[in-house]
Amino acid sequence: MPNSHSTVDHQIFISIVTYYPHLAELNSTLKSLKMAVDDAYQKHSIKVKIIVVDNSVNTEIAAQISALLQKYFSGTSEIICSVSNVGYGAGHNLASLTAYSQWHLIMNADVELDVDVLSSALSFLKHSDNQAVGLISPQCKTADGKSSYLCKRYPCVLDLALRGFAPEWLKKIFRKRLDNYEYRHETELQQVKKVTIASGCFMFLRGEVWRKIGGFSPDYFLYFEDFDLCMKLNKVSSITYVPDMRIVHHGGNAAGKGLRHVFLFVRSAFYFFSKHGWRFL
Repeated sequence: MPNSHSTVDHQIFISIVTYYPHLAELNSTLKSLKMAVDDAYQKHSIKVKIIVVDNSVNTEIAAQISALLQKYFSGTSEIICSVSNVGYGAGHNLASLTAYSQWHLIMNADVELDVDVLSSALSFLKHSDNQAVGLISPQCKTADGKSSYLCKRYPCVLDLALRGFAPEWLKKIFRKRLDNYEYRHETELQQVKKVTIASGCFMFLRGEVWRKIGGFSPDYFLYFEDFDLCMKLNKVSSITYVPDMRIVHHGGNAAGKGLRHVFLFVRSAFYFFSKHGWRFL
């Protein structure tokens, strides 16, 4: 039986997980999301429901987030305050695991959307040629306009170590290998491409696929929950890179966030490889 989130007055369920968010950044995210939602409504008559799960466990932060939601999405949004920091994947599960919408958008709080990104997503997934596709990933730029490669092949330990911790001179030696891992050539061709893994910073899914795979695994607090979800999804559907969808992502780079993030990254990588198979080289 659908819960309160699963009413028929919306077709896209959008979940965002926050932890002491940069409020100006979150404001930009919600502002861009509002414009994209309005565009999707005009072109597809689509309505949305937005849930923010805040893991900060801070009433002042929660009040500020709630005020931003009311500013842009009064009547179509809700904040859920976790009693503890449950992590990224568990936060999205808390928001949307029992939602019954036709479409799901999983996104970060530090992402800005092009105005037509939702319309482009809907046009792609509604097309008769794309009914086997369960998840789509956008073209992405960093805040300074550089390409950010959200799609990946199945990782190996060497690839992850090089990307996260190697100096630039060593990365240059392995440039061809790393480019292949990130689908760089295919991404830069600006062509639709079936891929193995997509970043969790922006995942647009069919609702039925989200429910079928059971959301994110509880084994991951942070990092690799998106890799794990994609491996589950690939067993029942497929993932496609869609360059007509465009976003800007302000986050990333676990190695640059301190030792705790390095520890979380390594621990989650161990869980992932233990579950799906180790590849070292």
